[in-house]
Amino acid sequence: MKNKKLLIFLIIALVIIVLIPVAVMANKKVFNSPIGVKVVDYEEQRKKNEERAEKEKQERIAELMSNMNVSESNYSINTNSDNNEDDELINKLEESQKESDEKMNKILEIMNRYYEEKCTNIINLMQENSSKMPGNELYQQPYAKEFFELVIDVIKNKNISENEKTLLKEFLQSQYTSYKNDSEMKAKFDEVL
Repeated sequence: MKNKKLLIFLIIALVIIVLIPVAVMANKKVFNSPIGVKVVDYEEQRKKNEERAEKEKQERIAELMSNMNVSESNYSINTNSDNNEDDELINKLEESQKESDEKMNKILEIMNRYYEEKCTNIINLMQENSSKMPGNELYQQPYAKEFFELVIDVIKNKNISENEKTLLKEFLQSQYTSYKNDSEMKAKFDEVL
C-alpha cells in the first residue's frame, strides 16, 4: 500500500513537472500568435497620436483663416505646382509683407510725432513679450491698450491729414476683434471708427 501511494505520488509529480512547462509553452504560443492577445506598439501609437494632433492643428488653422476671410491658398504652397507658381506665390507674400511693413512704419511715424517716448517703450514691451504669450493675451496687457488709446487720441485730437486719419482708422479696424469682448475698449474704438 505504501508503494502504491509512493507510485501515485511520483506519477502525479511527474505529470506536474511535465505539464507545467508544456502549459507555459502553450501560453507563449497563444500570446505570440495572431489570434492571441495583441501587444500594443507604444511608439507606433505615439506617432499616430502626433499625426492626428498635427492634422487637427492644420484644421484649426484653416478654420481660423476662413474666419478671418482670408483664402488659405494665399498662404500655402501646393507641392504639385511648378516652380513658377511657387515663385509667384512667394513674391505675392513678400509684396504683401512689404506693404504691411510700410503701413506699420507710417503709423509709427505718425504716432512718434506726438508720443515718441511712450510709443517706443510700448513697442519694445510688445516685441519683448510677443514670444512669451499668445496674441490675444498680449493685446489684453495694459501697455497694448495704452497704445490703442494713444492712436485714438491722435485721431481725435491731433492735427493730422485725412490720409493719416484713414490709415490710423484702418489700423484700429484691423485690431477691433481683439477688443470685441472688452466693453470699455470697444466703446473707445467705436467712438472713432
